[in-house]
Amino acid sequence: MKAFTMTYAFVTPGDLIQISATTRRACRILLPGML
Repeated sequence: MKAFTMTYAFVTPGDLIQISATTRRACRILLPGML
């Protein structure tokens, strides 16, 4: 878990927004397929 936190220490807020947006998009695409 420490490595996870260290990785995110180098991620800028803009990257974080981009990552979360990508994750939400992926969930929207993948979750209906799993359900």
